[in-house]
Amino acid sequence: MNNMPQTYYDVIKVLRPTSMAILAEEVTDLFLKKQEFPIYYMSEYDSRFREYSGYAMEEYMANVAKNIGVTPDFLKKQNSSSITSIFEKEFNDLKHEYACFLNFSLAGKKTFFITNQLCQNLMHTDINVPSSEIHLPFFSCQFLFTDKEVIDAYYAMDTKENPNLEIDYSAPISVFATLYEKSKYKNGREMLLYSWHGKLPHGRIALQMRRLFLGNDWNLEQSLQTEWSNFIENRNLTGYVQNQLGKRQITDSSDFYTDGLLFYRLVLNTILYINSKDADIEVGKNEYKKLNKQLQNEKSFLKKEKINQELSKTSRLDYQVVGSKIRPIIIQKGNVESDSNEKIEEYFKLDRKILHKFMVRGHWRNQRYGTGLTETKLIWIKPYVKGNDLAEIINKPYFVKK
Repeated sequence: MNNMPQTYYDVIKVLRPTSMAILAEEVTDLFLKKQEFPIYYMSEYDSRFREYSGYAMEEYMANVAKNIGVTPDFLKKQNSSSITSIFEKEFNDLKHEYACFLNFSLAGKKTFFITNQLCQNLMHTDINVPSSEIHLPFFSCQFLFTDKEVIDAYYAMDTKENPNLEIDYSAPISVFATLYEKSKYKNGREMLLYSWHGKLPHGRIALQMRRLFLGNDWNLEQSLQTEWSNFIENRNLTGYVQNQLGKRQITDSSDFYTDGLLFYRLVLNTILYINSKDADIEVGKNEYKKLNKQLQNEKSFLKKEKINQELSKTSRLDYQVVGSKIRPIIIQKGNVESDSNEKIEEYFKLDRKILHKFMVRGHWRNQRYGTGLTETKLIWIKPYVKGNDLAEIINKPYFVKK
């Protein structure tokens, strides 16, 4: 597997170093104060968000000005309502970004790079388990996805509304998950999911936020369809989507209950997999420091440029690779050879039994173990293709020789 690409956290560290330095200082202060983690609301303590947001907006404006080829001062003098609207949206999103990065940093910036082949398998796995089976390895962590099918699932609601929507597949999706063992609103747990699609030099391409209720007697399908307005009056905590199509509440669209859940099923399956028996997880090789050292020692300008290009694509974070040994789902199509007629005749000798290939979806199963088999371990039953290769021949058109 290649080096882990830059996560959204890496991107913001590059674009807004001053504001991110303030966040790092706050993390240190909270450890010294022995604050209870994870942070639920910034109002729980004397937050430095106002200071952070002030610098963040200055840095954001400087980056926008640079990208469009003007000075920050020129941009500040503009009274355009569209520019004002953009800055207002950015400021509102900073609240979510700050809280998300804060918990991620407090938990040690734990990051999992999910391989494409594991994603392909988990996309075809049912989440047929109680919500009580969901546990994060840390109270907050990041999952990074680069698989095209996952990115398509992320935009499933949007492409249904706008089939011509352009999607940047070169940018990974960073999902930050934070687990609260006690909900503030109902008897059970909560999981907050922020997912950013973004890259340098522009930063965010899209943002999604979802808050799931993990009821003690709920299953994961119920949790996926949490509607907080059902038990909290005048508040919609369910989540929202913001991208080039604008900002809207997730539950405003009926597609949320169909196409809109594809991506989140994958995220929950990823969490289940990481906590399952015999999960394939290994420490990733962080090449950033190695590349940076090469850059310092290199004298050739051309080679330095090449190293800089690699650095701009590589994450600075330590990480774990999940699923490197998992095999992708491959359906091989058989070739029709000269003896196809003989194979078709063979088919008719099989009592006309219908033969075809189909996908058997993966699922989860609890396996008992321990003294008296009183404990259980979550086992992943991988998806697989079932059927006879002869179906590839039968389902194809043939020319009949006269």
